Amino acid sequence: MKDKPLANCEREFLLQLIERTKRLDDRRAFDYRNIKIEFGADYGCCHVHIGETLILAQVTCSMVEPKQTRPNEGALMINIEFNHVACPGFEPGRLSRKGVQINRLLERCLKECKCIDLESLCVIAEKQVWEVRVDVKVLNHAGNILDACSLAAISALAHFRRPDVTVSDGKVFIHPEDEKAYIPLSVHHMPICTSFSFFHSGKYLLFDASYEEERVMEGQMIIAMNKHREICALHMSGTHLLHKDQVKRCTNIAASKVMQLDELVHRALQNDKESRDRGDGPSSAELNTYTKIDVASKEVKKNLKLRPDVEKGVSSDDMGAGDSDRQVETGSDSDEQVDESDEQVDDSDEQVSAGGADEMDTVTDEHWSSEKAKIAELQATAEVGLGGQSTWGLLEQEVPLSEQTKMIARKRKSRGKRTAKPPSSDSEEEETVTLSTPG
Repeated sequence: MKDKPLANCEREFLLQLIERTKRLDDRRAFDYRNIKIEFGADYGCCHVHIGETLILAQVTCSMVEPKQTRPNEGALMINIEFNHVACPGFEPGRLSRKGVQINRLLERCLKECKCIDLESLCVIAEKQVWEVRVDVKVLNHAGNILDACSLAAISALAHFRRPDVTVSDGKVFIHPEDEKAYIPLSVHHMPICTSFSFFHSGKYLLFDASYEEERVMEGQMIIAMNKHREICALHMSGTHLLHKDQVKRCTNIAASKVMQLDELVHRALQNDKESRDRGDGPSSAELNTYTKIDVASKEVKKNLKLRPDVEKGVSSDDMGAGDSDRQVETGSDSDEQVDESDEQVDDSDEQVSAGGADEMDTVTDEHWSSEKAKIAELQATAEVGLGGQSTWGLLEQEVPLSEQTKMIARKRKSRGKRTAKPPSSDSEEEETVTLSTPG
């Protein structure tokens, strides 16, 4: 399945937004989204959240024969899997072009830069060594999955523990955890990838691009670096050309971001160690780089606190029903409104006689008493199903269809003749004429 095509208006909107130095999620140009590193119950299981992007990394090990070219070194295998649930553009069981690129970049970042001491994985030279396998799965794609995969992979490797072994007479004995404590991997340094996206021929630069921003970017530069400011990998894609000053600027920004992420990984590992020592299970660590303040939500919460009906748990439907009942008590014809749901009455005289709040002072006492009598009459007819709160009364009493038609026609005819009683004085007559005169 292919991705949903991006409309031209959406593309123009995103590009114009970038020109105004704004982003959809209210971040600045070089801000990360909120990052969370979470470890699982087993050693080597790690979840990484970068915004809504979710990555799962799982590290396992097994005993294998070494390569003939490197008989005294272990092996490090990296496998990445794209789930079609994470993004419609991912095909199950088959890596796309982007997936192959990410897999190769991770291998360059973790294997070629020698971040893991592979010689420590050797058990018997030329016979048996440990093979460490890192499985990275993309659970949700919301942009910048390479940085999330890199962070998840190195965090899982630093968190992983392998079983201890004993060699006796050429035989290897693998001890369970209750006999001997598991041994962590020897991690020399932690290379972490950082991605920069370019727009408008390299004029605008964004860090940690979202999914929408990645679809309109013209090029990308990926820098893998450790906390010692050593560049482990550098990759550029796209058709635009960059000046050397832009590359230097990106490396300086990447160095500061890698320092923050490296500190976050160490803090997460320390929190997990302390939590396991206490017997509380796995732990996590978060890095909140920015906070989006929603002023509208604050105003809504403030208004809800001021409403006692909301605090009591009264729904809007119940409030609407209560308002209609109060309108009946003050003189509004709610029974007629239920029966005339298919007929919108636009007569202004009826609105005045229904007891509008703005025109209550212009209605005479006799007119008001006549309207109260009509309301009482309609409420009485509602008991037999004519325009009342329920229209099932006629069916329950098994009234013939011809009689129903006559009763409904009689009621509509009485509504059409609804007028005010003649006034008792000349002044009231002049006032009534003035109200009924158009213009």
